Amino acid sequence: MGTQLYLGVIVVMLFATTVANAEIKVQCEKDSISITLTIPSRLRQYAARYFLGNCMPSRFNVLPSGEGKAEFNYKLADCNFKRLMKGKHLIYKNELTFRPRPRSSPAAYVYPIECVYPRPKGWVPPFLNPGSGVAEGRGGLKFHMLLLNEKMTEVAETNVIPLGSFMPIWATVEQKSHQPLLLLMEECVAATTPELQANSNVYPIIRNKGCLLDSVKGNSRFLPRYHSSAIILYLQSFKFGLGEVYIHCKLLAWDPEVLSESKKACHYVKENERWELLDDPMQSSMCDCCSRTCNPRSKRGDQWESNGFRPKDWYATIYDPVFKTYSLGDLQFNIGLMNEDFSGPAESTRFPLGSIIPIMASVVQNTHQPLLLLLEECVAATTPELYPESTICLLESVSSRSKFEPRQKSSEIRLSLQTFTFAMGEEVFIHCKLLAWDPNGLDSTKKACHFVEGHG
Repeated sequence: MGTQLYLGVIVVMLFATTVANAEIKVQCEKDSISITLTIPSRLRQYAARYFLGNCMPSRFNVLPSGEGKAEFNYKLADCNFKRLMKGKHLIYKNELTFRPRPRSSPAAYVYPIECVYPRPKGWVPPFLNPGSGVAEGRGGLKFHMLLLNEKMTEVAETNVIPLGSFMPIWATVEQKSHQPLLLLMEECVAATTPELQANSNVYPIIRNKGCLLDSVKGNSRFLPRYHSSAIILYLQSFKFGLGEVYIHCKLLAWDPEVLSESKKACHYVKENERWELLDDPMQSSMCDCCSRTCNPRSKRGDQWESNGFRPKDWYATIYDPVFKTYSLGDLQFNIGLMNEDFSGPAESTRFPLGSIIPIMASVVQNTHQPLLLLLEECVAATTPELYPESTICLLESVSSRSKFEPRQKSSEIRLSLQTFTFAMGEEVFIHCKLLAWDPNGLDSTKKACHFVEGHG
């Protein structure tokens, strides 16, 4: 541990003295950006620790001079770019950072990135685009798993590994527009066949919902994360079979704030003689079950013992070899006027002044993890579509009897809106921005609040 910390300090100091003269070229395109960064030869091995927002380099080459060249080629919709509107301009901002230490530590260097574009004529912030009836959204997840070279700068050129040496196995999930997720290796086995069969000879590497068994027997371990969407298994090669060996893993993308005994990444630290949680050593008690059974309902781990009992024709279907898989979680949003007790759709759109308009919104989650539905923005307007010149009124509860009703489901939200004087004699249209979010990730920007007289 001491050696790693000392190395980290050296890297930070070295970068601070060399990056000032680093060559950084930024090219802003119509809807994308290209950045070229020249990396000193002494820092070339740390190329994977440079980030544009939350994106790693999309390409890396070694120059004849010995220096490295990292390229970032991404859409402005990626990498957590922040979009600002200022006067007649749209501004996209981000940061190019170097992070030699774990993610929780501050960046050793930050270089601001900015692209400025003319504001399109008639442009309206996306959250004001009208939504009525049914709106659909899709969040795609794409998983990858690769064998890296020993410096972990690019894909390995060979799959021949000397006995006792280390194999850096890198896995990642492309989250695109999905909420931030933490990538975990839930189960991994070595096998002598590219596909697992009932008679496959297997060697358990990770089991028991994220326990790295080979860290007890050998020196394998998880390396510190540099992004929640990626994980590196530093696996020490072992003697198993006489020919090719295939690594089969089950990858899981999960809410980073909801780790548990069944959702974790643990390895055994021999110096401390205990199991340690990769993402928060202070919560390593989650790993105590690695010495027993973390999920009492599952006996898969027992079946994977090399000399254990395996039922006839048994086959762990979840361990089909996966290197690039795709999964989609559909979200379907609905909003509508309801009758007085919210038991059905309203029969009329006419409401007397001062009466209550029951509005209910919901999200159909299908196979998605449970989410909490929020009304992030709502305005009343005199037009069914919002334009920059639209007359609008912000909805609020301080000066009226408007309020949120108690939830019946996390996927629904009910708003009792008191009618108000606005655009007399004209139809009024309610425009809302709906947000489905992690129920355990509420904060000042993800909430549902109303004013209660006498309480605030």
